[in-house]
Amino acid sequence: MGTTMNDEQTRQRIDDEIERTLSSLDGLDDIDAGPYFFTRVQQRLADTQSAPGWGLRIRPAYIALILLLNIVTISVTLVSDPGKTSIRTSEVAALAQQYSLGTSGSMIMFDGEQKR
Repeated sequence: MGTTMNDEQTRQRIDDEIERTLSSLDGLDDIDAGPYFFTRVQQRLADTQSAPGWGLRIRPAYIALILLLNIVTISVTLVSDPGKTSIRTSEVAALAQQYSLGTSGSMIMFDGEQKR
């Protein structure tokens, strides 16, 4: 019974505080923004949305960087020493053997099933 009465008192205090806060706003005067305020705000929004910004200038740079990295990667791969390829193949075979995986060409076998 005591907690129910306490909860009701707490709710009443909260309601009273809300009413006081809302009634304090009743005394404020309306603010006049001027006849062309809304038009100016709309124009500013349209200007900021149509401005190119950084996004359009940086995208070509990213594309050029990715293309350059791809070209370098392909050229290094094509020019690489063929002896390194056999080392990589033996390392893959050793790793597959260590984890009980079978290798078959470009496919790896997991417990007799081939997975790509």
